[in-house]
Amino acid sequence: KVSVTFVFNASRRFEDVDRLSEELLRLAASDADVEIHSIHAHLNAVSPHDNAIYGREGTWEQVWPAASFTGYDWPESGLVKERLYEGGPLLRFAPPTFRQANLTQFAEIVKKIVTFVPKRSRVLELYAGVGTISAHLTTTRHVLVRASDENPYNARCVPDSIAYTTSPASDQIQAIDDADVVIVDPPRKGLCQPVLDKLTRRRKTTARRKLRLIYVSCGFDAFQRDL
Repeated sequence: KVSVTFVFNASRRFEDVDRLSEELLRLAASDADVEIHSIHAHLNAVSPHDNAIYGREGTWEQVWPAASFTGYDWPESGLVKERLYEGGPLLRFAPPTFRQANLTQFAEIVKKIVTFVPKRSRVLELYAGVGTISAHLTTTRHVLVRASDENPYNARCVPDSIAYTTSPASDQIQAIDDADVVIVDPPRKGLCQPVLDKLTRRRKTTARRKLRLIYVSCGFDAFQRDL
């Protein structure tokens, strides 16, 4: 099965989407080895400050089949399975989930993160994606991990060893109080304001035990601001 997305670097819908979709479906119908699962259009008006991928109103449109279609539970055979390195946990990715473009480099990041997480600690990961970092912590450090991300398609891919919640990071800020280690891997725009505010208040509260924060940065300017 193939999930197709037309991406336009623009803020308005292109009329060509319908024509392209019809052509695609016609070609697929003539090839017994190809089955179209769904067709989407993604309007991504790129700017230096934003890159809307998931969870933004008005950026995604389901072109085919009809918008009422809800068949998004990809079977196990429809998930891509990869390991960051030999012997590491098996990661799973569905078509509409985020995957690091350079898994080799990300493997080095994950290996470094693991060294900063004490064994048997309570870990909270925000902006967790399919749980790539968390999966490595549960298998190598034997820690209790809670994780969340707003993309609804991640849950199908997250390992059972992780207590996972589909929600934006801002909805999970109270869980910071119960964590020994907080890991954040936000998009290029950096931390959302509620998370930043909570971490700042938590740091200034001397009556509570210390909190270790691990920040994986996708945008250096945002990282400088958050720091």
